[in-house]
Amino acid sequence: IARHNVIPWVTNPALDMMGVGELEILPRQVLLVYGGSEERTWELTDAVRYGLMPLQFQGLVPDIRAVDAPMPAGTLAGRYAGIVIWLEDSEVASDGFEDWLAQQKEAGVPILMLGYPAIDPQGPHARDFGFESRNTPASPPQIVSQHPDMGFEVTLPKLLELSAPVDNDNATPWLKLRSENQTFTPVAVTPWGGYAFQPFLIRAALPGVKTGGGDRWVLNPLTFTRDALQLPDMPIPDVTTENGRRLLFAHMDGDGFPSLAEVEGYRGKADALVLLDEILEKFDIPTTISVIEGEVSSEGLYPKMAPELQRIARAMFALPHVEAATHTYSHPFFWYDAQANPGELYGPEGQLRLPLPDYRMDPVREVVGSANYIERELLPPGKKTRMVLWSGDTIPTPEALKAAREGGLLNMNGSDTIITNSAPTWTLVKGIGIPKGDEYQVYAPNQNENIYTNEWTGPFYGFERVIETFKLTETPHRFKPVDIYYHTYIASKNASLESLRRVYQWASEQPYFPLFASDYSRKVLDFNDMVIGRRGDQWWIQGNGQLRTLRLPDGLALPALAQSSGVAGYREDKPGRYVHLSGANAHWRGQASSDQDSRVPYLQQANGRLTAFSRDGRNLRFSLKAMAPLDFTLGNARGCTLSHQGTTLKPAGREGRLYHYRSAARGLNELRLQCPH
Repeated sequence: IARHNVIPWVTNPALDMMGVGELEILPRQVLLVYGGSEERTWELTDAVRYGLMPLQFQGLVPDIRAVDAPMPAGTLAGRYAGIVIWLEDSEVASDGFEDWLAQQKEAGVPILMLGYPAIDPQGPHARDFGFESRNTPASPPQIVSQHPDMGFEVTLPKLLELSAPVDNDNATPWLKLRSENQTFTPVAVTPWGGYAFQPFLIRAALPGVKTGGGDRWVLNPLTFTRDALQLPDMPIPDVTTENGRRLLFAHMDGDGFPSLAEVEGYRGKADALVLLDEILEKFDIPTTISVIEGEVSSEGLYPKMAPELQRIARAMFALPHVEAATHTYSHPFFWYDAQANPGELYGPEGQLRLPLPDYRMDPVREVVGSANYIERELLPPGKKTRMVLWSGDTIPTPEALKAAREGGLLNMNGSDTIITNSAPTWTLVKGIGIPKGDEYQVYAPNQNENIYTNEWTGPFYGFERVIETFKLTETPHRFKPVDIYYHTYIASKNASLESLRRVYQWASEQPYFPLFASDYSRKVLDFNDMVIGRRGDQWWIQGNGQLRTLRLPDGLALPALAQSSGVAGYREDKPGRYVHLSGANAHWRGQASSDQDSRVPYLQQANGRLTAFSRDGRNLRFSLKAMAPLDFTLGNARGCTLSHQGTTLKPAGREGRLYHYRSAARGLNELRLQCPH
């Protein structure tokens, strides 16, 4: 059609699906359905705790719904990349849901069932999905065959109990079992998608023993979800990286700002002063500092200490590498309960908030009111309160999220990424955020010292172990940026203060990309909105300019830079292959061969953001702005001259085709790379 100079658009006769045009938009949204959980809030279901990470890491944007909630109307083909149903109990899917799911299967939407079957193996749709119900085995079944990615983090148990005794002849088994004269297929990839039923999805490493971090993936969640959802190779928006460098920032929840220090030389003084003197004034890593208004204001819980606390806060916020956030007004401990019982101090889960006199909990007052207080009373001229860092259970209500958004505040906190050497499991690597209606909660990349010190019971040097988390979320995959996340009270004890100092020191020695937490939050929001399309052999990208990195699967070629637009370069050493965008939009085609672009210069990595970039043949013109002395590398720059305002810049080192440059400046405008043709 296109060759006849007509714009093609191919869809179905009912015109109820997206269809395909010359520019094919690859669907990134995935419907994530949960059900059967006994948790007090849906945010704690297995679908959220475990299901987000493998989906978001592969570039998918979950639309999360309960199994008994209304499903999207019409066919999802072309609109959704697939449907993932994670059920924590059997027989929770209604007949209506099964009918709807069968219709989506017929429309060709990939479907992945996890936990328990979303289709009754003995029901009217069982044959449509190839399920054949089997009797519960009388003797323990034996393994007939298993995929190499089964037994991923824990070996398959000898006594194999089946939550759903089914077989499926029209499937590619990931696990095949036999008991007497019956065969069972509890994990498989099928023509319509795939399924993995318990206990072959997630199980305890030590069954019957309750321990933190005791769960393990029985299968590799990345390869299984990719195969089952039939995901195409495409550039993946990545929130961990910019210009080839892993992101680095720090943020502090304001809990304990008035607490008295036990640190030598500071006994009897507020621990916030220790933090200011010993950490913030000695390390210039971008740090987002928050306070609780009810703790530091003159009308709060500590009016006698308020003048000194406010003086310390003002000194913190005056630092150029510190940005301001609120940790709310009354520090709700349980957001849903506190909002449902605004005049109560205690609820079913315990104390709901700080005991501020004559106060009724109000989401706008908590978020916007406290942000305005900080801006009015504590910030120097020109600074704004950028964020709200969620308090307590870090499960804010949609109303609280709406208050933040309408108040011009970004948000962050929540989730529990705490993978360590003693619990080296991807079940402890969580997602990047969660939608709540029209709102969105950005998760903190990892957890704070309270977790590493066993709820602040010791050992108080435990936060050192967050370095293990940083390393385990870097290899074999870069799952997370580096976020040094802590409370004010970490500065109250000698051991905990020393642990924080060591973490800051370690991070400052790494080749990272420093930025503020608010910048990271913007990247997560851009991740949700970014559009990936292809026209023939070209990729087309459209975002809002905050997220500047796309990760390439091994099956995709690197960009042919000479024919690209909006692409500054790439980095292809481990743990990923990252393409650097120079702005909101880009398009490129893949290199035809490894030598195709061997003479085209490019930005291989940098610790600062590109504020301008243009290419003219082999010549480059670009500007960089960083939160540390500039450090960047150009590829294919042999024979080229880099200059700034007429002064030639000499490379600090060379490694093959890579030329490394350093500058004491934190920003350089109009850098020019002149190369022979």
